[in-house]
Amino acid sequence: MKIGIVSDTHGRVQAVDTMLKIAEPVDLWLHAGDVAEDAEYLARMTGVKTLGVLGNCDWPDGKTPLTRVVEAGGHRIFLAHGHASGIPYTTKFLREEAAFAKADIIVFGHSHQALIRKEENMLLLNPGSLAKPRDGYQGSFMILTLTEGTEPSVEILRLPDKIDR
Repeated sequence: MKIGIVSDTHGRVQAVDTMLKIAEPVDLWLHAGDVAEDAEYLARMTGVKTLGVLGNCDWPDGKTPLTRVVEAGGHRIFLAHGHASGIPYTTKFLREEAAFAKADIIVFGHSHQALIRKEENMLLLNPGSLAKPRDGYQGSFMILTLTEGTEPSVEILRLPDKIDR
């Protein structure tokens, strides 16, 4: 199963459109917040199931949660923006929430910096920001490949050009 992971698009649908030109086909998209409406746009543009969460720049809409657990490819993924869990200062609280949910993969955003790291038997994934990166590179997103019984494979992809802010 291939999962596209994106975060911190901040209403820049031009960045989403550019991402879709270079992204391989996926079975599912996860949007880690900021801006939740962009997840709806992504779903409309691809026809692929897209699950999102609220970020610190989102207003509660009655349908998008702050966190969610997604079962995919034999794994449990804890999806959150991270702002309510101490990101970017610590992953401790995010890991505790994910452990309570019995998740082995954590997807989050908020820092605008891409990250792939293993901590305490959990894979932490932050796709960075598609529209407003803070890591000195172009906007980024991830492709997560899950095959039951094997280790997850993750690739960070970058947009070819900076997006006008």
